[in-house]
Amino acid sequence: MRIGRWFHTLPLRLRSLFRRNRVEQELDEEMRYHLNRQIETNIAQGLTREEARYAALRRMGGIEQRKEECRDRRRVNFIDDLVQDLRYALRQLRQSPTFAVVAVLILALGIGANTSIFSLIDAVLLKKLPVQDPDRLYVLGAGVYGFSYPGYELVRDENQVFSQTFTFSSDMYNVAANGPPEFTAVELVTGNYFSALGVGVRMGRPIVEGDRSPVAVISDSYWKETFARDRAAIGSSITINRASFTIIGVAPPEFFGVSVGSAPKMWIPMLTLPLLRAGDTSLSDAGTTWLSAMARLKPGITEEQARANLEVILPALRQKMGIKENARPGLRQLELLPGAAGMSRLREQYALALRILMAVVGAFLLIACANLANLLLSRGASRRREMAIRLAIGAARPRLVRQLLTESLLLAVLGGLLGLAFGVWSNRLLAAFVANGGLPLALDLRTLAFSAVLCFLTGVLFAVAPALRTTRLNLSPQLKEGARTLAVARQRLGKILIVSQVALSLLLLTGAGLFIGTLHNLKTSGLGFDPTNTLVMTIEPAIAGYKDSALLLLYQDVLDRVQSIPGVRSASISRFGLIGGGYSSTIPSVPGYVPPPNDQQMATNRIGPANQVARNVVGPKFFEAAGIPFVSGRDFGQADTASAPRAVIVNSKFARKYFGNENAIGKTFGFRPPPAPQLEIVGVVQDSKFFRLRNDSPPTVFEPFLQASAAGPGLGRMFLTIRTFRDPASVVGAVRSQLYSIATNMPVHDVRTQDEQLNATLVRERLLATLSGFFSVLAMFLASVGLYGVMSHSVAQRTNEIGVRLALGAERRNVVRLVMRDALGMVLVGVVAGLGVSLGLTRFIATMLFGLEPNDPATIGLAIALMITVAALAGYLPARRAAAVDPMAALRHE
Repeated sequence: MRIGRWFHTLPLRLRSLFRRNRVEQELDEEMRYHLNRQIETNIAQGLTREEARYAALRRMGGIEQRKEECRDRRRVNFIDDLVQDLRYALRQLRQSPTFAVVAVLILALGIGANTSIFSLIDAVLLKKLPVQDPDRLYVLGAGVYGFSYPGYELVRDENQVFSQTFTFSSDMYNVAANGPPEFTAVELVTGNYFSALGVGVRMGRPIVEGDRSPVAVISDSYWKETFARDRAAIGSSITINRASFTIIGVAPPEFFGVSVGSAPKMWIPMLTLPLLRAGDTSLSDAGTTWLSAMARLKPGITEEQARANLEVILPALRQKMGIKENARPGLRQLELLPGAAGMSRLREQYALALRILMAVVGAFLLIACANLANLLLSRGASRRREMAIRLAIGAARPRLVRQLLTESLLLAVLGGLLGLAFGVWSNRLLAAFVANGGLPLALDLRTLAFSAVLCFLTGVLFAVAPALRTTRLNLSPQLKEGARTLAVARQRLGKILIVSQVALSLLLLTGAGLFIGTLHNLKTSGLGFDPTNTLVMTIEPAIAGYKDSALLLLYQDVLDRVQSIPGVRSASISRFGLIGGGYSSTIPSVPGYVPPPNDQQMATNRIGPANQVARNVVGPKFFEAAGIPFVSGRDFGQADTASAPRAVIVNSKFARKYFGNENAIGKTFGFRPPPAPQLEIVGVVQDSKFFRLRNDSPPTVFEPFLQASAAGPGLGRMFLTIRTFRDPASVVGAVRSQLYSIATNMPVHDVRTQDEQLNATLVRERLLATLSGFFSVLAMFLASVGLYGVMSHSVAQRTNEIGVRLALGAERRNVVRLVMRDALGMVLVGVVAGLGVSLGLTRFIATMLFGLEPNDPATIGLAIALMITVAALAGYLPARRAAAVDPMAALRHE
């Protein structure tokens, strides 16, 4: 019954809103009809027409009153009131354009920053994959190294709990389509990849089971960038590593794969790998682990049941992949992890950093709200007469509070809309900064909902207290001191807001100082090499068809030609580059070396953190090109060929660990397992960081590439390091020209300076330092502006008092001291509160720091000094103005 009535009344109420004139006309006609009927009845009872009209009006109680009752019955008056409030709010803001612009800009920055960081958190940590029923997807893990293809086949065939199991592997390949070859992200997938995910294609067909032919599904972005969305792309050919592939489909725009932040440009069948890498045995080698795997649970199967089934399969899988019982813990188990949000290295790398940034921009928004609350308090002081008059003529206090809240919410909405524009713009910057544009940051419904809630909460947060204070007026003429009491109460609230702003600003300044210090330490502490005037790039002659002896001859030709370029000081190659290039690990066998207990404990492991050493293959002059100084011995030369005695260069850490204080030059050792050729140490170089800046340099062995087997793993891709006499960018064109003259189809990519490579490994640290530094400085500025406003208002309220003091002989410097004492009192209370909060919270960011303790005294002291200095300046300006007051003018003012 109630639902039926609701369906009946809702259209009538909507009609009252959107066809107001027509409804009012009908109401007027209805009232007049009833009035005329009553008049006719009264005339029939013997009254004159004039008497009948008056009697009818008395009986109805007045036409307009009855109309108002009808309008109230419609229950839409609140919308009329809201429209009225909005119109009045707009008039008020037009009368104070400076206040409106400042408030909107502050809110836009705060809301926009929160929206942008939320979008990043949503994309990296929260959002589920755009696939069918993502909650039924799980990631299968065979330790940190993943699956081999035969190992995947075993799990696929033997499990009883998954409806589909699929695997994939992403890499960069040389792709030519509608132009010269470009190094492009390509993902090899099993034939059931798209069907298991429940993803179709925008055009064409997906890869399916049994696809062994060279076909490809391209991403929507690649279709747009390379083919300008031409439908003729379906059926056209592209070249991947010199093999021809046919495009059979275009993926949907929202689909980026299952790896968040590393979207491939195309997908090709797993079984086409031999076409890309001639002689590659990865598909048949059970011991080569290179694949990621996911699976979809069967209906009715729980996660616990799936784990139990995997435990049954594990022994067979371990035997298949050649994993021994004493393998590292990461290789002893078959993991099952939720896969609804996909897989992402960004998630592990940025999870804590993004939460910290969300706290930073959240604190900044609180400071902005406190600042605006102070502005509204000052603005409310100037509107006391207006509020008093409206209360005196019958306005209810809740009605005035609602009016003031409407004005504030209007500011919040305007700030939110501008903030959304700021968020969209900053999203592009963040996506490029964090994932080189490979992260889909879109303004979706979740982000819009977050922004809408944030706008509402922000508007209420900074408006409620000022609105209540502004409308709390005593209209009794007997209480003349009421205005002064209200002013004192308003000042007290303003001071509390200032203290909170100072405390939060100090917290942000301390955090920013720690992050900036961490970034500085990582860039300057113990690199072990000189990154200035150094150019690095990757070359892949194996993709161009070079192998065996031809590969070694090509590398020699590359070094000779690059070395001859004017401006080049030295050039060399290495299997792994400095910082981020990685390294291979192995276990040395050093005659006479007695390992400490921790090494003996790890002696049974294939690779362990205590007994492993890094291994790199380098060319002549590598250490000169990389800027790594020699401690003793010599560099590799042209005489260190395959027919010469095996020579190696080690770093200082290797020499100290295995030979102690003895001279390592001339010492020999080998690699496990025996028998292995004996290697003679001919040089010792300074420790340098190859992998991560946060990690100490491991014991490292460098081998000459002329003595390395051309068929050895990884030698088909090498890093070229070039040291120049001037800006490295000036020789890039000449280097490319020389490389392409040697091999036109040889991929050359990741061309950058060593400084750029260094910065690329510090993206997270630079993000934290940049954003926390920006918002902490801005927060400090807002707190100072708030302090200036409160002190200016206080000085204005105390004009008469100051005039009396000056008239009675007080010196002007004492007036300055009086005002500054109030200002610095608030600042010091805020600093003490902020210091306590900082000491308690900075421990949660300890893992993000490098070379600094969470409670680093120098950083905290600098933050306190900066906060007090800026705040003192903000308080001094009103104090100086107070000291300049004319006593007679001040007394007349009262």
